[in-house]
Amino acid sequence: MKLNFVAATMFMITIGYLTFPVRAYSPNDLARLFSTKSCASCDLRSANLRNANLRNANLSNADLSGADLRGADLTGANLEGANLEGALR
Repeated sequence: MKLNFVAATMFMITIGYLTFPVRAYSPNDLARLFSTKSCASCDLRSANLRNANLRNANLSNADLSGADLRGADLTGANLEGANLEGALR
């Protein structure tokens, strides 16, 4: 009986790790975005871009999934092919 409980517990822990993947942006890509406003194909997953001035930024094909874009100025930004799944706006 105890073996079944331990096995079930281990199974639930394993499933928990598989369903909640770690998502993190590349600090180098974030720095490049802020310094050049050009970050095509960048990894910006879950980045805090709240209230950022991204006017006319090139974010084509960037991964912005889960990023916080609330209050960000995206006027004229190139978001063609960007992944915005789960991004906050």
